[in-house]
Amino acid sequence: MESMLRNTVICFAVVFAVAAGAAAELQPFLSRIGVDCSAAKCPELTVLGDSYATLPNGKLSPFRGFADAVLRQDPTVNDKIHLAYSWPHLESVTASSKPHRGGRKGRGFTPSVETHYAVSEDGGRSFKFVEVLWRPQPATDPNTGAHGHIAVETPNILPVERNGDVIWYGARLEYFLPNKGAYKDRPLNSFRIAVMEGPSPTSFDERQAAHLGAAVTDAAWADLDLTELAAQTRRCTIWNEPALAYDNGELFLALSCQAFSKKGPVMEQNKLVLFATRPNGAPRDWVWRFAGTLAGASEAHELGGERLTQIELAKGQTGEWLAIMTPDNWDAKSKDFVHLGCVVVAIESLTDARLSRTESGVLDIRASLSPRADGGGDTGACAYDRNSATGLLIGWRMKEGANASSGGGRQSTLTMSQKITALHP
Repeated sequence: MESMLRNTVICFAVVFAVAAGAAAELQPFLSRIGVDCSAAKCPELTVLGDSYATLPNGKLSPFRGFADAVLRQDPTVNDKIHLAYSWPHLESVTASSKPHRGGRKGRGFTPSVETHYAVSEDGGRSFKFVEVLWRPQPATDPNTGAHGHIAVETPNILPVERNGDVIWYGARLEYFLPNKGAYKDRPLNSFRIAVMEGPSPTSFDERQAAHLGAAVTDAAWADLDLTELAAQTRRCTIWNEPALAYDNGELFLALSCQAFSKKGPVMEQNKLVLFATRPNGAPRDWVWRFAGTLAGASEAHELGGERLTQIELAKGQTGEWLAIMTPDNWDAKSKDFVHLGCVVVAIESLTDARLSRTESGVLDIRASLSPRADGGGDTGACAYDRNSATGLLIGWRMKEGANASSGGGRQSTLTMSQKITALHP
């Protein structure tokens, strides 16, 4: 295993791969290849038949792009790659007062996110839009009576062959988004993770979905409080960014445990945790167990951030499980998280959650994609399937002015895109 070099490329200024048995001091591989991610070598992902959101007047929406991507190879057709991703946009609403700028009196726009679904028939070289996978659903907050909708974000889908059949599992973040106040007034007690199954990505049975809550989730929004399963999760205010994997008869659900106080995020309490279940019967009847903490504050500091988030689980080129994570920091001035690229670390065990370390004791890093050197936005939320020609997809978030998703001023924009690195850890 010593000096077993991984693929190497530079994207967003520095991308490096590290040997599986690297020395204690991690350094970029000397033969780095310079790549400008605005150029052809690291192009933006496009989907035939889908485009970024526009306003009714035809202009680009200030809240737009492709985000939160997940890639999965079809279990029966080798060259077929499935892609799910968030599609942010502004949606016209009627309210007693305008929730967002624009429109005539009594009307306006509120931020919204759909989950879109596309397929590649050529191994990930091109993608074609299929349909809207998940839409926000109108809802009323049972605690306040406010009108709005259930927002859907951070999708994850996974095909599994069981007993000769293919079963698809899906997971997503859900929360209540009020028409008035939008993102800045979304109640934390509505945050939950929905988990479902179906015979195909377009046939999930949402009626049987399980709704999994965290420490502050109101019982009206969730079937089960996962923090009751382990003392290590009692500080998890909300869950976010679900990722799915299947191994030895168990379905694993990785979650970002996000802890908050009245002053803001408590970064040292944030962690990436695993839950597991044997998926028999309806999802709402599954029995979950706590499989452990995959990474916490110490691992985050080792990888250059205050916390680790935006996890994805995938198999590497040699068949080992990989944790693809985003280190980030909290910027108190902008009151936002600053994402610091992606890092790919080998997993020693899913059953008893544990990252791999080298003989010298450092994390077994297989690839690292740094943020842009020119300060042009931040990067993270990587997606990967070893059979997709895209290699790692890295998300790029560009903000101008106040955050459009929080109901900012007229010049505020938030644009998200996916960049193709062709890096295969």
